[in-house]
Amino acid sequence: MSLINNFKEIAFWNQGNQKKIYTYHLDSSKKSGENRGNKKVEKDIWLPMFSVSKIIVFPSIVTPLHLTKEDDITFFKKAYKKDQEVAIIASKNNRKTYKKSDFYAVGTSVKVLKVLMMPDGNHIAVLQGKNRFKLLEIAEKSSQVRAKVAILEHNSVNIKEKKVQALIASIREVTSKILGAAPEKNRELKRMLESIQDPLFLIYYIAANISSFSVKQSLLAIRDSKKRAEKLLSYLVEGFEFNKLKEEIQYKVHSTISQEQKNFFLKKHIQALQNELGEDHDSLEIAKLYEKAKKQKWTKEVEEHFTENMEQMSRMQPHSSDYATYLRYLNVLVNIPWGIYTKDTVNLAHAQKELEESHYGMKKVKERLLEFLAVHALKNGDTGISMCLVGPPGVGKTTIVASIAKALGRKLVKVSLAGIYDEAKLLGHRKTYVAAMLGNIMAGIQKAGSANPIILLDEIDKMDYVRSKGPDSILPILDPSQQNDFVDNYLEVPFDLSGVLFIATANDINNISWPLHDRLEFIEIEGYTTEEKLTIAQKYLFPKQRKTHGLAKQDVQITLKALKAIIESYTAESGVRELSRQLATICRKVAKKKLMGESYLKHIKLEQISSFLGPEKFDQEYYQKITKPGVAIGLSWSEIGGSILFIETSASRGKGEVTVSGQLGKVMEESAFVALSIIKEKSSQLGIDDRIFSQYDLHIHSSPGTISKEGPSAGITLLSALASLYTQKNVKDKVALTGEVTLRGTVLPVGGIKKKVLAAKNAGIKEIILSIKNKKDIEEIDANYRKGMVFHYVENIEQVLNHILEKKHNKQAIQWKLVEQEEKINK
Repeated sequence: MSLINNFKEIAFWNQGNQKKIYTYHLDSSKKSGENRGNKKVEKDIWLPMFSVSKIIVFPSIVTPLHLTKEDDITFFKKAYKKDQEVAIIASKNNRKTYKKSDFYAVGTSVKVLKVLMMPDGNHIAVLQGKNRFKLLEIAEKSSQVRAKVAILEHNSVNIKEKKVQALIASIREVTSKILGAAPEKNRELKRMLESIQDPLFLIYYIAANISSFSVKQSLLAIRDSKKRAEKLLSYLVEGFEFNKLKEEIQYKVHSTISQEQKNFFLKKHIQALQNELGEDHDSLEIAKLYEKAKKQKWTKEVEEHFTENMEQMSRMQPHSSDYATYLRYLNVLVNIPWGIYTKDTVNLAHAQKELEESHYGMKKVKERLLEFLAVHALKNGDTGISMCLVGPPGVGKTTIVASIAKALGRKLVKVSLAGIYDEAKLLGHRKTYVAAMLGNIMAGIQKAGSANPIILLDEIDKMDYVRSKGPDSILPILDPSQQNDFVDNYLEVPFDLSGVLFIATANDINNISWPLHDRLEFIEIEGYTTEEKLTIAQKYLFPKQRKTHGLAKQDVQITLKALKAIIESYTAESGVRELSRQLATICRKVAKKKLMGESYLKHIKLEQISSFLGPEKFDQEYYQKITKPGVAIGLSWSEIGGSILFIETSASRGKGEVTVSGQLGKVMEESAFVALSIIKEKSSQLGIDDRIFSQYDLHIHSSPGTISKEGPSAGITLLSALASLYTQKNVKDKVALTGEVTLRGTVLPVGGIKKKVLAAKNAGIKEIILSIKNKKDIEEIDANYRKGMVFHYVENIEQVLNHILEKKHNKQAIQWKLVEQEEKINK
């Protein structure tokens, strides 16, 4: 292998001297300069120097050096007789000069064990590495070259350290794999590797056998033994993977060539048999295409295009790649459902029943869908607009589309848009490209087998607009004025999309590009309240999961209190997807016990839920109690729904520094400083001593700290928390705030009100303070969602603080320890 250079030769010399090497290396290591004892090694010494090319000697390793020149043989014989160490150092070039710059900086001092004469008349000097050194100076005296060197000590290696043990074990394993390429040849070498116990000797031994001279030199130059081991392992792994990849490529190429030859002879043989039988496979394929073409309801343009491509294919060799490309394309062309339409069976009463049976609540959404179906029926399917259902995950957007398809009697095709940045995914590839295919839209129509299916454009808000051409790729699909002449790049001819009903889904309307807003009608689907989830679980989810898991009604039942506990303590979402998963977990456990004949609970009550689902994941009580000043509850929202968050503040003796934590975004962090500035400005009105701001450090934290937060809507929440801290008055219990605040003290409206209100209700919040301009958003929310909640509409911060702060100070209020400014300066 190219990774290993002369493993066998070096192994031979080390194997022959193995006992001697170990004795010297382990018992006399203080002399070797490996820093294994406490004896200090002499630093700067002069040694006879011998330059080598592309050869590296490592400490403790016995290395044979082939000698052909008489002067070199004499040099080593003299050193052997005098028992004198020799400085072996590699030259950077083949020049016969002895300038320091012509040599590498680090070399090895060696002991000459023996000079042997070989049968061919040449000699071999058997060298044992002693110490690494740094070359300081070179001098020539009396035709002898000497080098002044500084012996380099090694840091000791703790072989008991787990990381070192793992490193050495990895080096052994990779080296064994390398040698495993020729198991019979390297069997003795593998046994020798396994017998080496000293980690430093093992590292040097393997390094000495690497084929790359530059890697050897770099390993020798590394002073830290652990880093040298890591470098060695990195090189071995890289070389092993490279050789493995090279072998795989060679095997694949050989297999491909063999398969191509086999296919060629098989095709020739089949063609000969067909000729003997009077059959021609290619002619049969062309005949089938013409037969299918006769049944198509093509326009003149499409028919001419088909004929032209058939003529081009007929002039090609049947075994050419272009022939296969055209044959595949023409098969797609004749299998598109041209002019094939399913008849709509619009029955509003039936549609209403279908929606009621499959979805609970959503009164306004269902009303809007029925209106859509009514217009659809009156205009014979031409509504001229596409819908987009917007709402958090798990609220039933996809199942609503399935209900519409069922009500209309149409085929349903789902096209996922999440992460799409290549417009060819939607509009198709040119047929001449390798692995070209239809775009997702036309592929869905082909799969549906009709020209008027319902196509669900799932997660349209998650298209990768950064890397793509933005909405350009989807505009021709949704624009009614372009649908009649839609051209897929692969298909190359126009296809009428006006009969297709496009319905999109999204989690966040703000992530949809503005050009698409004009082509879509948005229908917002809100999350569910706890009461609605309870009904959905009882009537829909649990019976469905029970049936899915092969259980009957008498096999398992759950009480309403138990279902409510699952909703409040094991899920935290606007939808019901996670709730369905928890119910599925219960059904799985029951199914297992039933099949194994074990006893189990058939009537699950509240106190038995933890035995199925484990400890509670969410504590609702945590969101309802505030016992100290400096804490306020805010409301936030995202594409997955609304949530509540805590703004916590604390003060400690210091110099007035401000610390912000809890993954607050830039906008939210700026809101915190705006709130602090307002508090400072209004300090006299709030009864706050101005010295607090300069003599106490402020820490603002938003929990939960693992979730990143951004946006201006926490402005009045931050203001309330700071006011509570500095006045030492608690904020009122079960009151949440949302609204942006300006430096003038004005409260501005914010978005996501519906999602925030739902999150507050689920968390047990009783009152919400928000901008008066958000009143219209509250009035749009279903009365059932607002039931039991009080809304305070404010215009300025004075109204906010009047609503949120308790009148009395906290019983355990902080006693501010303030000093006069002059006194503080003097100290």
